[in-house]
Amino acid sequence: MLLSPYQEGYSRRRVIEDIPPIKPRVIQYRIENVSTTMKEMFGITISEGEVQEILYQLSDVLGKEYLNLLYDIRRAPSRHMDKTSSRENGSNTNLWVFVTKAEAIFHTAMSNSHDVALDILGEHNGTDIHDRYSAFDNLASKTGNAQQYCWAHIISDTKELEDFYGEEGRRIRESLQRIYDKSKSFNGNGAHEDIDHLYERLTFLLDTGYNHLETRKFADNLIKRRKEWLFRFVIDPEVEPTKTGLKELSGLQ
Repeated sequence: MLLSPYQEGYSRRRVIEDIPPIKPRVIQYRIENVSTTMKEMFGITISEGEVQEILYQLSDVLGKEYLNLLYDIRRAPSRHMDKTSSRENGSNTNLWVFVTKAEAIFHTAMSNSHDVALDILGEHNGTDIHDRYSAFDNLASKTGNAQQYCWAHIISDTKELEDFYGEEGRRIRESLQRIYDKSKSFNGNGAHEDIDHLYERLTFLLDTGYNHLETRKFADNLIKRRKEWLFRFVIDPEVEPTKTGLKELSGLQ
């Protein structure tokens, strides 16, 4: 017998989920200029103009060495590439870096497009290792070079998902960590069939239901990436799956 809402013994449930307020964490960094640093640390008085003049002189002296570094980076079997934005004299600028096992070149530019990397590297050899930034994907379309997505960045992104979305983010992070550990075990001596199996496993673990849009978007985006660019390091011992300096950040070994 059905009870009316007005009869004794009738009850219903209603669930209300409260989202706690987010407390921002504000960190202030003090960044001194070169003149102040030289004065405070070494007692040397030097103006900003003098610093700039020294840099100009150093550039002239090391110009040939810069070209030698660039030559070696272009012909290396692989290189790490990255870009970060910064402010310089009140204007937005971009710092680009290209690193091999023995060389490193830094370059500042107003542009954040692939044209900067293309101008620096030109027709270069080997595999480009990067963080999935769109400019590097565009560079790949111009050069036709092999690519390797940086797994330090991938795992770091999943840690952010875990911080914001809890269990779903943790599930993605642990799944990708297992995939990475398995991939690393080949030591660059795997075969294309191994890449196929790893990608199939990645798809199986990530292609599932999600309650949060951001976790769903992250999983879909990674699944759509070219498998050869996710696992190039499996078949090439000259390619590292992580960027220098990011292993501690990501927890990768």
